Amino acid sequence: MAFENIALGIFLFSQITVGMIGNSSILFYYVILKFTGKHLMPKDLIIEHLTFANCLFIISKGIPQTLSDYGLKDFLDDFGCKLIMYIYRITRGMSLYAMCLLSCFQAITISPSNSRWMKFKHRATKYLGPSCSLSWLVHSFLNILTPARVSGPSYSKNTTNRMIYGYCSWFASGNFATALYLFLLCFCDGLCLGLMACSSVSMLWIPNASVNKV
Repeated sequence: MAFENIALGIFLFSQITVGMIGNSSILFYYVILKFTGKHLMPKDLIIEHLTFANCLFIISKGIPQTLSDYGLKDFLDDFGCKLIMYIYRITRGMSLYAMCLLSCFQAITISPSNSRWMKFKHRATKYLGPSCSLSWLVHSFLNILTPARVSGPSYSKNTTNRMIYGYCSWFASGNFATALYLFLLCFCDGLCLGLMACSSVSMLWIPNASVNKV
């Protein structure tokens, strides 16, 4: 085993440990609040979904990647690779969506009372829960083709379009349907990133605008 792989494995393991402890602690805290009947803020619902998605993301991506860096290559069979990669793709998209939703909701919340965005505050609060639940379903359908394109590293069928990523294999195809599907995935990610950027700029602009008025 190369020294670079060991060092990378230790680095990833430390990140996984910190990430799991942090996200699971926050998630456990909200679970306790729910069982004790405490009132939660609207943003807390988004954070619940975000921390849950992050935990699944770490399990499905971080742990297999760390084992692969330590030299373990065939610890997942074909079904295991399909399941892990499918969960990884769903939680990756859900995590990005939850961060986008949280950023936009915060931008609406801190808007001045005379802002045109304030009229969306009540609606946004009302539809936060259904939006998060619907997002899980949307990302499940968006990534429905992932299991069909993934196999274990010991897949015996010979193909030139097979790319091996340590512990799993990915089948690449250059047809139009695949390109359209990848464009759809990239468009969803780009839309979330764009909305996060706009909301961040908006939150920076609001205090400056208030100071200038004063």
